[in-house]
Amino acid sequence: WRGAIFLRPPPWELELDENNIPLKIIDGKYYAIFTYDSDNKNLIKQTLYDISTEKIVTTYNYEYDSNFGILSKVDLPLWFYAYKAYSARESRYTYNRIYFNYYNNLIKETISNENGSKYDEFNYDYWYNDWHAPVLMSGDTPGRISLSITY
Repeated sequence: WRGAIFLRPPPWELELDENNIPLKIIDGKYYAIFTYDSDNKNLIKQTLYDISTEKIVTTYNYEYDSNFGILSKVDLPLWFYAYKAYSARESRYTYNRIYFNYYNNLIKETISNENGSKYDEFNYDYWYNDWHAPVLMSGDTPGRISLSITY
């Protein structure tokens, strides 16, 4: 069984596997394939393809810490996180990166171009409470906007 969820606007199609894990998002010009860590469902790779040529446009690789993710206790379907990762893939605001923190916290994002050459890297820092839950998140993007987290 393969499910599809249609998201608007723009008209995107999201393909899910038999366990409702997001595999692919398709829009008018691109599609993205998602790869997850099998142990905890962290999104570890998003590969963007050109629909017309079937060639890789950009690859996003993600690394995580081992602490509780900012959103690990929020009961949202996994497809929502894939949708946010796809729609905010070019945005560098710290707020857009909290949606990557489904299980653990995103600490590094490496972006490669179509021939596999690394062309950008972003790092994210967290301050944790006594229970290893993040209470402050910042990134090395211009302006270093920090995000305070309360529970």
